[in-house]
Amino acid sequence: RLRASMGLSAGSAPPHFRARETEQLSMVCGAEERLREYRRMLPGGDRSSLLDGIFWDAVVLTAANATQADVYVAQLDALHGRGQLPGKRAMYLVIADPRGPRVGSGGATLNVMLQLQAIAGSGWGTKKVFLLHAGGYAERSPAHGTLGKAFGQIPMDAANLGVPATILEAQLVAFTDLAKILPPGVFVSSADVAVQFGKLPALDNDDRAQCHDGVLALAHASCLDTGTGHGVFVCDRGEVGNLVSNTFSGSAFVASGAGGATITEKTEQESVKKKPPSALRVKRCLQKPPVSLMRASGAVLASPVATGHTCGSSDEWVLTDSAFHIGAGACAALTRVAATNPGVFAGVEICAYGDFMQPMGDCADSGYVGRVDHVASLSSVVTPSALNDAGSSSSAKGTDAARRLVAARELLATVIRGRPLLALPLLPSRFVHVGTMPELLQHCVRDDETLAAFPAPPAGIANGTWDVEMMDLLTARLPSVGADGVWGAAPGVGVGSRFLASRVDRGARVGTGSLVVHCDIGRQTVVGEGCLLHDVDLPHGTRVPPGTFLHCVPLGAAAAVAAGFELGIESQTNVSNDLNGGAHCWTCIVLSIDDEVKKPGHSTLGGVDVELAASRLGFDTACGDAVWSEFESHTTTLARVFPVCATSGEAVVAALDLLAEIRRAGGGKVSVPCVSRQSSRSSGDTNLNTENGAEDGPFPGSPRGNNVRSDRIPNFGTSTNTNTPEKQTPPTAAPLRVSISEALRVLANHAAAVARRDALRGRVIGHAVSTLLARDTPVQSWRERAPPLRALRPKAARRVCELADASSKRGGECGSSFLARQLRVARVALALANSPGDAKHAELVSKICLRNAVVAPFARGGALFGRQAMRPTTTTTQNQTENQKHAQKNFAGAYSVRAEYPARLNLAGGRND
Repeated sequence: RLRASMGLSAGSAPPHFRARETEQLSMVCGAEERLREYRRMLPGGDRSSLLDGIFWDAVVLTAANATQADVYVAQLDALHGRGQLPGKRAMYLVIADPRGPRVGSGGATLNVMLQLQAIAGSGWGTKKVFLLHAGGYAERSPAHGTLGKAFGQIPMDAANLGVPATILEAQLVAFTDLAKILPPGVFVSSADVAVQFGKLPALDNDDRAQCHDGVLALAHASCLDTGTGHGVFVCDRGEVGNLVSNTFSGSAFVASGAGGATITEKTEQESVKKKPPSALRVKRCLQKPPVSLMRASGAVLASPVATGHTCGSSDEWVLTDSAFHIGAGACAALTRVAATNPGVFAGVEICAYGDFMQPMGDCADSGYVGRVDHVASLSSVVTPSALNDAGSSSSAKGTDAARRLVAARELLATVIRGRPLLALPLLPSRFVHVGTMPELLQHCVRDDETLAAFPAPPAGIANGTWDVEMMDLLTARLPSVGADGVWGAAPGVGVGSRFLASRVDRGARVGTGSLVVHCDIGRQTVVGEGCLLHDVDLPHGTRVPPGTFLHCVPLGAAAAVAAGFELGIESQTNVSNDLNGGAHCWTCIVLSIDDEVKKPGHSTLGGVDVELAASRLGFDTACGDAVWSEFESHTTTLARVFPVCATSGEAVVAALDLLAEIRRAGGGKVSVPCVSRQSSRSSGDTNLNTENGAEDGPFPGSPRGNNVRSDRIPNFGTSTNTNTPEKQTPPTAAPLRVSISEALRVLANHAAAVARRDALRGRVIGHAVSTLLARDTPVQSWRERAPPLRALRPKAARRVCELADASSKRGGECGSSFLARQLRVARVALALANSPGDAKHAELVSKICLRNAVVAPFARGGALFGRQAMRPTTTTTQNQTENQKHAQKNFAGAYSVRAEYPARLNLAGGRND
């Protein structure tokens, strides 16, 4: 019932061969062991300088275009700078997909191989490369669309820094053992999944030799329903049986025939005679097959109960794919064919899973080559008969693209066919997909087994979050911070809700089963059950309905100009809000958790058909291109209905008003103008999803600048009606409305999104340090009591104190005492030391601060022993450190007096001086 309520299949639970508790314990223990090993490789760990042979030689992320690549590079810089990634920064690369139409995961993989060869020559073939496909804008889960799927965060503290881990970190943890056992090559994974399993099986020399020339794929025991959406492996049933029996120490294995009947049976003695393999030779790989094809191909296996595993499940099962490894020999062959045939693969959407593995296997079927109806960029423009019917009504562009795809598949097949395809079953295991909103909520909030095997913190712990009502000094319900459990949630938080890197103000109430990530939850706000909030600033008193998704996106100068805002208006209208991130304007994407956003004819908005929703908002979808342009599919991702506002808080309020209007009984019209837009797309482009977006140039706010092509800026009409304050928008300006695709792909201000998260993180740190100082907590225990401080270093002590002063209601009092400020900085520096090098730097900072505090009374006392102190000088030299400049500016006179007349100073109190 729970899975059904989350929009997930009730029958998609994986089969089990032992008691579920036993298999769950195996996965949890395996995850915890891998996490311990991973942390040893992080900076400061005992293996941090000895990564050869135990970690990847290179970690590569793909990006949809150069602009997204810049965003990824900046986030990798930040993660590595905080000590959250093993190894040197240079080993982490971002490679953008080729310009033009999208090339799919297969084309992106070929492009990475070509780029690695261009960078390192043939020597890259001796390296172990981890490749994470992260290109795209995650429109089915827009929360990960602004800054990338690879940097979406889950409830797991990978680096032991008190902050939620990214998908990238989670995968590096999960696959850390593979780097030790795999031969050189490229290990391919996707950025919207997590893989959980127990102990990793070992590979013998024969397996490794075959891996070098072919592909080794991780395999998972899955129900038949799951198999219809994944790759399915057909293997020798006897080998599968031996492997299962050996893994679980069970009895003889019984395979299932096409109809599910028992067709073979081996005694336990016969099974013992032949050593079960660790990896299975795959006969055939099916891609998203119907159940009938699975049965006909011999992929369906008998239930664990029928095979003698009395504590197992009673349903049939199949082996499905997830991540896979391409050996160096196969990589070399693929690189050669891609380099010598660039025209064949240019702009062709190839699947790394289907088009690489379907030609492989002893019984491979070439029938897949001509099937194109499942390819996203072709399904909307190619009919089944288009390839053979020259007079088809399908567009010529679609037909040509389909023929090119067939040609590319045939060329790939000639290179890959005959090479070994191995499956490495991970038993038990769990394949966790977080690419949609229901899946993200299910696996990050409600699924206790998945959470435990991340591993996630215990229930009630909020990663990197500060709850004002629970944790501040005057209202805290518990006596101290962190180690005593104060990093938990307040009484108003519903059971099972999760908070990641957020701040929750007094009186806020969050419903059961909600996920709050990078949010500032205002005072007296109410969030309903089952909500997903990402990068949202909820104003005081806001009410969020149950089952709602909210994600705020900062927009760049192009959107601000089109909306009629003055550039730089944020400095006038939002002075007190440092969470605006420097953005010129904002929009807030609002959806129901179970909305379908990308299927033409089936898309919904707020639980209502998207065309009906647009009608309820006052738009006439039949006149012009108010919501969709002429050649765009009528989907939620392309609907221009989300208003643009000056601040994130205003955008949230406008989005919730929009949702209320859509859900209002009777669907009354709202008095908003019909927003018009001139289409800039050719008749062949059906939607934004068929292109990488590279031709759009840099996104507003990206590291490359704020410029955007003028032909991509909407041409909006005017109206006397406006929903924005008069000071921010001229009264005659129409409210600008944008689509999800435009916000994420073209207009997003990525630098502002990062700056806002940093500012929110600063607030959390400021609250923690202010409380620790006020409670006089010994510096030796700060890092345990306030885990987010572990990522900081002593050089940040002054900034941390500023954050603490800003978060404290007594900040002004602390600031009035020079002595108190100096001692606070010294104390914070000592608390942030985490290594011998840190300790030396902290000692230097504390000595300078203490000296400044001691001599300050002399410098401020005017004449001392008949001598006048020298006036401070502002002259500095280029080689001076910041601390030296600070000392020279404020205490030059004091140092002069101290040099001429050393004084006996009572520092300890009592009679000892």
